Amino acid sequence: MLEMTFYIGQERDLIPADQVGRVSQNSVPYPGKPSFQGRQGDYNDQILLHLRNEDDKSPVNLSGANLVLEGILPDKEHRVVDNTVMTVIGSPEDGNCRVALPAPAFTVAGQYIASFFRLIRDHQSITTLEFNFSVISDPILNGIKAEDYLPEYYDIRDKILKLQET
Repeated sequence: MLEMTFYIGQERDLIPADQVGRVSQNSVPYPGKPSFQGRQGDYNDQILLHLRNEDDKSPVNLSGANLVLEGILPDKEHRVVDNTVMTVIGSPEDGNCRVALPAPAFTVAGQYIASFFRLIRDHQSITTLEFNFSVISDPILNGIKAEDYLPEYYDIRDKILKLQET
C-alpha cells in the first residue's frame, strides 16, 4: 500500500487566473507533491494518508471529517467525485486514514488534469490535498473482444447454432 504524507497549510503555487483552463493543475508544482500511479481497470487501490499540520508537524484531528476524491480524468471530459473513500486508522486524533480509490478513477489512461482530496468537516472544505495521479494503459484490456474473454460461451453458442441449422 502506498503511503502519502500531506502537510496542511503548505505553500502552493496557484494557477494564475489568466491561465485557468490552459494549464493542468497537476503541472503546477508545490513542495513535496506526492504521486500515485494505477493501471486502467484497477479497483479499490489503497493509499495510507498521514495528515499533519505544517507549522508543528502535529497530526490533523480527523474527528467528524471526511475526504472526498476529486479529479478531472485525462480525457478532460469526465470527472471523479467520490466521498466514500476514507477509513480512519487508529484514533481520529492521530491524523491517519486509508483511502480506497473507486473503479471510475481508473477508466481513462493518462495523466489526470487535476486530482486532489478535499478534507471536509461540518459541510465546509478545510483544505485540498493535491497529488499527481496517472493511469497506465492496460494493453490486455484495451481492444478486448468478448470472444477473447468468454471463449467457452462462444464455443457452446456455435454448437447450438449448428444444432439449430440441422
